[in-house]
Amino acid sequence: MPYLTMSDGIKLYYENCGEGETLVFCHGLNSSHNANKELYDEFIENFNTVIYDQRGHADSDKSKIHMNIQRLGQDLNEIIESLNLENITLIGHSLGAATIYSYVNQ
Repeated sequence: MPYLTMSDGIKLYYENCGEGETLVFCHGLNSSHNANKELYDEFIENFNTVIYDQRGHADSDKSKIHMNIQRLGQDLNEIIESLNLENITLIGHSLGAATIYSYVNQ
């Protein structure tokens, strides 16, 4: 399983599949990369699709500290930088949308 290590040592599970314009999906609270797997799989044919489990969710490390929206936005930034993603479209649901807003605000 592929993981990225964040600046505070937490490991986040991610998948990066497909080619073309990049879409990054951010799931909602108490969800995971598996929640909409069938939807994500449809995009892989035409897009570079990135999905990940936010800290404290599913296959990512459970964090007892830094569980706040600012940190989730920072995680998203670190994922984008680690994977050298450019010209991306961010798609979020619920907590995922808040994570995107935090990323943009930072």
